[in-house]
Amino acid sequence: VAKGQLFKILLTAEEFGGTESAYNTIYVPAGIARQKQEITNMLVTASMSGNVEVVRYETERRGSSIVPAKIMIRAWSSHRNGKGFDYVRTIKVW
Repeated sequence: VAKGQLFKILLTAEEFGGTESAYNTIYVPAGIARQKQEITNMLVTASMSGNVEVVRYETERRGSSIVPAKIMIRAWSSHRNGKGFDYVRTIKVW
């Protein structure tokens, strides 16, 4: 972090109710932070148009690293044009 190689971000984005806390703060390289923000932006747009009702963010960790190995993002809606909608994305960090 001090060398500028890792960036502090919120796991669950503020747009979906995330707050700055020890449980919701993760550290990732710049490219991963951008990738996660692009996905969040897309999901915000989908949410505003009614296509997404729920968004969940989770991490997979290895050992005691402050950097997650993976970030899993799932968004869904139970009533998109009478059909369910499910978006799943895994970002591999390391």
